[in-house]
Amino acid sequence: MAHSQISDLRSGQTYERLLTFEDRADIGDGWFHGMASNDQVFHSSACSAAVAQIHNGPLLTTFRIRTTMSLPAEFDFNAMQRSARTSDLIIDNLISLHRGSDRLEVETVVHNNIGDHRLRVVSPHACRPINL
Repeated sequence: MAHSQISDLRSGQTYERLLTFEDRADIGDGWFHGMASNDQVFHSSACSAAVAQIHNGPLLTTFRIRTTMSLPAEFDFNAMQRSARTSDLIIDNLISLHRGSDRLEVETVVHNNIGDHRLRVVSPHACRPINL
């Protein structure tokens, strides 16, 4: 998949590598992140994505970008590494532009069926990743 890119036609500013996700093991509890020493880190920039225009009206246009990440299904605590068995994590990003608006609205829905992991949004335009 090519990196996401958007341009502001008024300013000429281009933003690249948007909506990139990072997934890694999390063996902590509900309160604390536990890092695994034998981790595999996955990035959505190499994953397949499907783009569909789901609304096209005079006041609103919305696209859905569906990214599929094939990830280890869980953490194998006996082997102390992520399992060899994989499952697909589906991430839907709904990108909407309202007529007259100077911003895009993004709604992200994660269909999470993966165990023992942490998914983050990684953006070169932000100071730090956003935990989901």
